[in-house]
Amino acid sequence: MQSNKRIKRINGNSLLLILKKGVKIITVLKEAVMKKSILMAIILSVIFFTGFTSAAQEKSQGLWDVYNNIFKEAKYIDLTHAFEPVQAVWHGFGSAKFKPAKAGKRIEGYIEAGEEFTYEKHGFVATAYELPTDQYGTQLDSPAHWEKLGATISDIPATYAIRPLVVIDIHNKVSKDNGYHLQVEDIKKWEEKYGIIPKGSVVMVRSDWHKKWKDTERFNKKPFPE
Repeated sequence: MQSNKRIKRINGNSLLLILKKGVKIITVLKEAVMKKSILMAIILSVIFFTGFTSAAQEKSQGLWDVYNNIFKEAKYIDLTHAFEPVQAVWHGFGSAKFKPAKAGKRIEGYIEAGEEFTYEKHGFVATAYELPTDQYGTQLDSPAHWEKLGATISDIPATYAIRPLVVIDIHNKVSKDNGYHLQVEDIKKWEEKYGIIPKGSVVMVRSDWHKKWKDTERFNKKPFPE
């Protein structure tokens, strides 16, 4: 008879194993009944249905279980910065513009075209943004940024958003040389300590340039931060 542990490790074949297990037990049940071994038949019935229910419960585990067992009590680290009109960006693009959102057309009895939305009159406010570029800080970039035939953001599947993370720390070297960039040697040293970088991982570099986030003047001087 297959053990429950064995069934637990098998996905598509679980039902088949359970059925096989059931056939064997039912066969034993028939023999037990024929021999008037009623007690044995009851025990085997309990074993069969308990095993079936347990396997079914294991099979039914889904995203709620993942959330409750992993993400619910996980530690979350916010790596974002507030988006502001004046912030570090290449001077070739210029700065973004923030302003109150205005009505694009007249809605009779409610708002005139070009009028700002307000809490007092309309019950809400909204913000309008003029972005000269999408190249702000650390962003999800795509191959199309450098390659005209490359994949765009819309071509990249959502599964790319959840990946194993590897962080290579070079901030001590950057503190001594502002122009220091990640080198192949840094990757090799990381792998010597932690093992080969897993396939499909996202590799991030800790340089500590984020500490100069609000220093927009320094951002546009050489050596350029990495």
